[in-house]
Amino acid sequence: MTRALLRSLAIIICLDMAATSLEADAVTELRTILARFRGTESMKATVEITRSRHSKGRFQNDEFEGSASAEVEASPEGMRAAYSRSLLSRAADEGAAHQFDSRRRDGTFNAMAEMLPETLSSLIDAAPSLLKLVERSRFIEQHNGVDHGRKVRFLTLDLPPSGSGSEAGEIAFHEDHLTVSVGADGVPLNAERIRKGSAGLLFIHVDTVRTQVWSFAVRGDHLLASRFEDFSVVSGPGQRGEARSVWTVRPDGMP
Repeated sequence: MTRALLRSLAIIICLDMAATSLEADAVTELRTILARFRGTESMKATVEITRSRHSKGRFQNDEFEGSASAEVEASPEGMRAAYSRSLLSRAADEGAAHQFDSRRRDGTFNAMAEMLPETLSSLIDAAPSLLKLVERSRFIEQHNGVDHGRKVRFLTLDLPPSGSGSEAGEIAFHEDHLTVSVGADGVPLNAERIRKGSAGLLFIHVDTVRTQVWSFAVRGDHLLASRFEDFSVVSGPGQRGEARSVWTVRPDGMP
């Protein structure tokens, strides 16, 4: 083996080791920082959702838009959510009316149906759910950039294929990518997850794309999802439509 060949092999090995080290450092740093957000300090926040669905096909026909809100209080003991009496009454009236006439609008009822305890918790304390995604992912690359005038690092991660149920049958996601932007202190600023897949029932198949976008903020030891948008599009011979949920979290004392 010539010296030139040995030198080339040494360079390749060094570059590979450097890339592996870069990957380990980036992912390890993100995991470490996310683990610091315990989410145990007391805080109060207003959580709002606007939800819409416009779909037509043989699996589902829906047309609604609605909103709802809750006053959420987190403490070392747990989490409480309070809803106004008028909101609860409106949601109940819409749900009852829709049972007798499917043409009646039930946007508030559908928005309230999304305000599950685990969803509210994941908004008030976004770090644990983001950490679980990072732990399941495979590092792809990182690069520097600018986000709203701030210098940030973008980490691109790949998640394994997964599946979930829907009105159109079982959805198989064959592409699942997560991009996290972090600031100079390593704290996540934003994240975007894009999943592409297909669903099938008998001989009918549809394609779907689900995009989730988070904007984060720090309040005490909480990493808040100050804004979270979940947008899905379904297209195919048996079904066409889109669904969107937009969440906002406003802690007391913050605009």
